[in-house]
Amino acid sequence: MALANWTSTIRYGINDLIRELVIENKVRYERICRVVLSGNTVMIHLFYGLDPKYIRHEPYIPVMSVVPQMKAVNST
Repeated sequence: MALANWTSTIRYGINDLIRELVIENKVRYERICRVVLSGNTVMIHLFYGLDPKYIRHEPYIPVMSVVPQMKAVNST
């Protein structure tokens, strides 16, 4: 699977989880002001669309060590 496919799959999955929470809790999307995501280094790289291939080789250095904030966009 190509990197772009992994990134979109992960993001769609997160959006689906948020959609479920919104429906179950009868909340409007506009009321959500922040979401905090956590994952291992590879998952964070995939979420941001960064190639994690160098993580598997010593000295296991990630592409980024500080994760930037990201604005949500309406994909509907």
